[in-house]
Amino acid sequence: MSLDGILALGDAVQIRQYALYTAPFFIKETPIIGYMGTMELQFPNDRTQAGYARLLLELAPYLGIGAKTSLGAGGVTVKIS
Repeated sequence: MSLDGILALGDAVQIRQYALYTAPFFIKETPIIGYMGTMELQFPNDRTQAGYARLLLELAPYLGIGAKTSLGAGGVTVKIS
């Protein structure tokens, strides 16, 4: 997927609702403020874009999301319905 395709996908996926709150994450006793919560997304009507969005979400539990994923941050659980 090209950079333009990724940007178009980011524009097409919509956040329907979310409930987030800040929470500390500790790295070697140093607190880093992150967030926890839930988010509901709406996929685009375009089947190709929806397929890419679903693939990225299915990979998220293995790859993590955001910064410091190599240090254990960015954990995510995905439920697709």
